[in-house]
Amino acid sequence: MPKRKKKADIGYIILAVAGIALFMAMGGFRSCPGGSASKRPARYSLQFSPDFQPALSFRDDLGLSVVVAVDVSGSMADKPATGPQTAKYIQASGALTEVLKVLEGLVGSQKEGGLLVKLSLISFSDQVRVLLPTTVLNRETLKALEAYASTPDNFRPGGATAIGAAVEKGTEILAQSGTIMRSLIVISDGENTSGIAPESVLEAVYGDRNTASTAEVAVTTSSTLVSFIGFDIDAARFSGLAERGARVTGASDQEELVSELRGLLEADITKLESAGPGGP
Repeated sequence: MPKRKKKADIGYIILAVAGIALFMAMGGFRSCPGGSASKRPARYSLQFSPDFQPALSFRDDLGLSVVVAVDVSGSMADKPATGPQTAKYIQASGALTEVLKVLEGLVGSQKEGGLLVKLSLISFSDQVRVLLPTTVLNRETLKALEAYASTPDNFRPGGATAIGAAVEKGTEILAQSGTIMRSLIVISDGENTSGIAPESVLEAVYGDRNTASTAEVAVTTSSTLVSFIGFDIDAARFSGLAERGARVTGASDQEELVSELRGLLEADITKLESAGPGGP
């Protein structure tokens, strides 16, 4: 009997050793979902283009740079659910024109000591296009911008909705705008249907994660003001973006879109005035 027990013990030991060896070969505790060393997905970093100029990101002139990103996906050709039954892209064109006229009164001429305000205009569907590069606003440039914005064909819709890519490109433009204040305003009538999720992009914006940063030079984006205007869509659809620090509002037609755009820009300009000489 003792001999049989000894043989049984040896058998159990061999099985145990074999089991441990197999477990380690499969990665041990690291492969277990609940293990302390379980692998987590990498956080997203903004993919800045190769021609990004890091040196400009360190300029902080007293001024405001604004990027307006307009959705030109296929649904913008539809008529809104309420209000005037004109295609949404035509109403967006009209709203931009009206807001530029408002800016003309707020900004005035740079030669007369007006506020330093820069504007860039981009559109997005499946891809992002820079319609107008960053331009210092004065009476002359505003007239040119108004002429462009008042042409609906410049916003002719088609394709999917890449909101995340629009936020990424807008942030890149602002990061090299050279002003102390930076504001990105996104107008969209739908949810993200193409490319990186805007929530991941926002987390990278406010986490200062981008491909332009190095161990020696950090390019920061966390001071960027990001706003979303839900055009003919329930603003609650963008709640995930609001939770990550974005300003979110809604507009059902051109009149409300003008009001929301004007409100956001006036708020940004007020902040700029407060930050300037004589401000609090």
